[in-house]
Amino acid sequence: MIEKAKSILKELFPSDMSISVYKFEEKMLDSIEERRKNFFIQTSRFDVLDYEDDHIRDIAKRDEERFGDTLGKLINGEIKYTSIIDNRLPKGGTIYVDPFITEQQLSILLTLYSKVFYPILPDKNNSYKALNSLPIDLVLALARKGKLIPIFKNPLHKYKPSTVRKFLEDKDINVILPRQLDGLTILTLANQFPFWKTFRENPQVAAEVSYNVSLINKKLLEKNPTQTLLVNALTETTDIHIQVAEAGEAWFMNEGHIAAGSITAGGAVQSLISYLRNKLSSEVSDTIFIESHMYSTQLSIARALGAVFYPSIVRNEKILNLVSHLHAGSDTNLLVPKIDEMGVVLKNLKIICPENVSILDYIDVLNDSEVKKLRNIITEIVNQSSGSYEKLLEQVEVVNNEIRKWNKSCGRLIQEKIDILGLGLEFALLPTGLTVPPLTTSFVGIILKALLGERIEDIEDRIYAKIGGVSPAALRIQRIRSNIQRLE
Repeated sequence: MIEKAKSILKELFPSDMSISVYKFEEKMLDSIEERRKNFFIQTSRFDVLDYEDDHIRDIAKRDEERFGDTLGKLINGEIKYTSIIDNRLPKGGTIYVDPFITEQQLSILLTLYSKVFYPILPDKNNSYKALNSLPIDLVLALARKGKLIPIFKNPLHKYKPSTVRKFLEDKDINVILPRQLDGLTILTLANQFPFWKTFRENPQVAAEVSYNVSLINKKLLEKNPTQTLLVNALTETTDIHIQVAEAGEAWFMNEGHIAAGSITAGGAVQSLISYLRNKLSSEVSDTIFIESHMYSTQLSIARALGAVFYPSIVRNEKILNLVSHLHAGSDTNLLVPKIDEMGVVLKNLKIICPENVSILDYIDVLNDSEVKKLRNIITEIVNQSSGSYEKLLEQVEVVNNEIRKWNKSCGRLIQEKIDILGLGLEFALLPTGLTVPPLTTSFVGIILKALLGERIEDIEDRIYAKIGGVSPAALRIQRIRSNIQRLE
C-alpha cells in the first residue's frame, strides 16, 4: 500500500519534489496530540509581553492552558461544563445583557430576573471611552450581592490591571474569564451539533455528507432553478461544520466564542447575503452581515449561560428577530419582551424602582421566588397586549383594580370556610378585625411547609385571593409594592 501511495504521488507532483510516505501507527496520534497542545499555547492569544501585572498574567496563562488542554474534548462534547468553570452556573431566571445597558434598564431587569450576566467593557487605552456603560463601583456592588455575574469577554490584557484586580481579588465575586466563556460556548455548540465528533473521528462520514448534500442540491435545482439561494445556504452551512471537524482547534483557539456567529444562525444569513451581494447595495448587505453575526454570537453566549438575551441597542429589529428564530425555532424565544413595555407595566403597577432609591436598596425587597413569579405575571401582561400600548394599559388597570378591591376588603370579618388540601381550615373563629395568620408562621403552615416546601407560597396566595376575591397575581404585586413603599 505504501508503494502504491508513492507511485500515485509521483504522478501528481513534479519529479524534482522529494516525497516521503510513512506507515501509520497508533503511537503517532499521541505525538500529534502532544504537539497540538504546545502549538496552541504558542500561537494562541496569550503573550506574556502583553501583561504588565504578574498576578494577572499567571491567571490568564492558567485560563489559556486549561482551555487549550480541553479544547479537543470540548469540540467533541465529551466533558461537562464543570470542567470549564469552577463556579456553578445558576439555573433559570437569568438574563445576559450587552455592556451598554443603562441603570434604569438594569433596575427593570433586576425586578424580573434573579441574576444578570454582564460583560465588562475593555477599558485599557480608553478604547470605549465614548461609549456609556455601568459604573464599575455599581457593577462590583451588585456582583457582591450575587445579583450580577461579571464576564471578561476579551483577553485580560485588554483591561486596566486595576479593573481586573478589583473583581478577581474580591472573594465575594464570581467572574467568568475569557477562555471560560469560550469553553462554555463551544461545549454548548458541540451539544447542539453532536455530529462534529463523528466528522472528526471518521472523516469519511463528513465526505459522504458533503457528497449527499451536493446530490440534494442538484435535484433541487433540477426541479426548481430558482432554489439557488437555498442550495447556496445548504452548501456553505455543510462546509462550515466540516471545517470545524478539520480545523476546529485552530479556529476556536483564535476566534473563541466569536466563531459562534458564523457557525449558528449568523452563518446561514451570511451565506444568503453573500449570494445576494450583487443585488443589494454594499451598505445594506454589510449591515445585515455584521448585525446577523453580532446577534448570533450574543444569542449563542446567552444559550451557553442558560440565560435569555436582552440587547439594549437594536439597530434593526427584523434582523434580530430573524436570527433569534433561526437559533431557537418559532415556538421558543431567547429574547425578552421589550424593555419599554415591561417598564410601562412596572411603572403603572407602582413596583418600579423609585427615583430616590438606589438599585442596591431596591433589589433587597425582592427575593428570587417573588422575582420568578413577578416575571411570569409581567410577561403574561405584555404578551396579552399583542404590541398594543392601549391594551397594555388596560391589562395593567385590571390588576390595579383587583389590588384596590383587596385593600378595601382587608379589615372586614372573614367568615368563609376555605378548604385547602381537604384540611377544612375554619377561619370563622377569627375575631373581628384580625387578618388571616400567614401560613408560613401558623401551626398548620409549619406542617404544610414541611410537606410542600416552596409551594407553600402558592397556597398562601390562593387563600388570600379567595378571601378577597382577587387574583394571586394582584396579591403578589401588592406585597412587593408594600415592600417598596417602606423604602421611600
